[in-house]
Amino acid sequence: MKSALVIGASRGIGRQIALTLGENGYKVCVAAKTVQGSDKLPGSIEMVANEIRAKGGDAFVKKCDVRFEKELKDTVQECLHHFDRLDYAIYNAGAIAWKPVLETPLKQFDLMNEVNVRGAYIMIQEVLPHFLKQNSGKILLVCPPIYNRFFKGKTPYAVTKCGMTILVHGLANELKETGVSVTGLWPATVIESHVTTVQNLPTQYMRTAHIFADAVLKIGQEPTQRQVAFQKQSYNWLNGQALIDEDYLRSIGMNDFTKYRCDPLSEPPRMMPKQMPSLLVEEENEKLTKMMLNNTTKSMRICLLLTFFIIILSLLYFFMRVKCVVQFPPPISPEPPIVSTTPPLCPVPCDEKSNMDLCVEWRGCHKRTCSSLPWWGLVCDMESDWYTTDFNCKDRRMMGNWPVCFDNNLVPSSGCIVYSFGIDYDFRFDDAMAKVGCTVYSFDPSMMDKQDHKHAERVFFKRIGISDKDDDHYMPHIDDYVRRRKAPNGWSMKRLQSILDQLGHKKEQITVLKMDIEGYEWNVTQDLIDSSILQSIPQLLVEWHLFEDFPPRQEVPAAVDTYFAVKKIGFRMFANGGLYSVHCPTSSLKTQAEVAYVNTKLK
Repeated sequence: MKSALVIGASRGIGRQIALTLGENGYKVCVAAKTVQGSDKLPGSIEMVANEIRAKGGDAFVKKCDVRFEKELKDTVQECLHHFDRLDYAIYNAGAIAWKPVLETPLKQFDLMNEVNVRGAYIMIQEVLPHFLKQNSGKILLVCPPIYNRFFKGKTPYAVTKCGMTILVHGLANELKETGVSVTGLWPATVIESHVTTVQNLPTQYMRTAHIFADAVLKIGQEPTQRQVAFQKQSYNWLNGQALIDEDYLRSIGMNDFTKYRCDPLSEPPRMMPKQMPSLLVEEENEKLTKMMLNNTTKSMRICLLLTFFIIILSLLYFFMRVKCVVQFPPPISPEPPIVSTTPPLCPVPCDEKSNMDLCVEWRGCHKRTCSSLPWWGLVCDMESDWYTTDFNCKDRRMMGNWPVCFDNNLVPSSGCIVYSFGIDYDFRFDDAMAKVGCTVYSFDPSMMDKQDHKHAERVFFKRIGISDKDDDHYMPHIDDYVRRRKAPNGWSMKRLQSILDQLGHKKEQITVLKMDIEGYEWNVTQDLIDSSILQSIPQLLVEWHLFEDFPPRQEVPAAVDTYFAVKKIGFRMFANGGLYSVHCPTSSLKTQAEVAYVNTKLK
């Protein structure tokens, strides 16, 4: 029976890894800092071990605070002593803070370094001599493939997680001639965990931790040496790989991932690119190339030689033709050359069989010379604008799950009024704004089980929604979200000016307007611009959405015009996040982003 060490196993992904390994014949050392769970931080190593034992497995627990070298080393040694050997070492411990450099104190950055990179390094140093001695063993670190988009908005965190990935790639070179492998693994989608529970992330955006644990299990079950095409020798293919859970499971024959959905009706969006950049340079492949050539059959060598001579003869024939054309040019026609006035073709939308990123192709072509701008090209232009802020907020604070700018009395100490539309039972932003002295009105017409009430001190809930028209029986666009919130008589929807009248705020200034209203923001925003209400609001926080079927494709150009109209009236972006997009096939193109603006024309 094989044994495994799982560090960071008291809850979430680590807990599920330990349980899955235990259910599949591994003796498991459950290691983590939490010995006693609490309401704030549920789960403990003893609870996980008991779950394994209850199913007939063998589990050993060890308290391990990865910030301390001695505790990490003692954990590895006690695990070895208890099980007599170790076959699999998994480092799942992690510290996370998704914030830009200026918002990440050095103390927090040091903590992430200690827990993420340094802890993984200590574990590896301790298990590696044992693995090398037995000439077998697998090391797995929870770390991402390296690509540029991963850094955006969370550079300090990315430095530490990608440092783990560099450790995977670098150590792999030292393990090439051994039976030991080191592998990185990262989820393709958001995984249900303690963090997502605290943030109250909707279930349709997540998969369960079972998918990640199944990938960890299958990696542990992989033979160390796998036969690779064109090689007579087997190859330690896992060594140095930075894998993604879904892609790896697909590579070994799994195609149905519906069982991993947190919401049975919704396939969660993928947050990782489908194709990752290669970090290899040409000379790194020379040895493998030589092995492939040395193992090529004699007949293949003859074919290669014949192909080479045919290419040479073809080139000679071509250059002879060119020489003849240069020496004996054809007579010049007296007629003037015909100049084509037809505009160049725009890129063809990608389809199901193509891996082309539509927006990359669009941005790379001379799109402005096209005869007309396709709707999907306009979407790509809007997306490009999301990636760059154009206002430097010096006092930016995270208020729950949304950033707010406190520069120059943008949020006054008295008389501050906040309208928050589309809360979906999540009052984090609303509560945080109330704590700095604002009076907050929280709106959501879909919370059918709630009546108008006072949620907290200075936080008032209203079961109405914002729209571009007044309608007490509005029937919303049917999607998975709406299906779970049945409203046979429709929703109560009103224009902002009607809501201001109803609440007696017609002469008051709204300090911050926040909208997360699932695709309805386009018509609402245009109505706010046309009525000149938006021009009087200091800050706008909005999540822009384009779904596959909503708004309808024919309305997308108008939606993009609305987006840029917000900038034309003086709003400038000081923060962005939550960027997500699907660019292929074009029929499934969808995109969203959370954008925070300051009104620079407001006096």
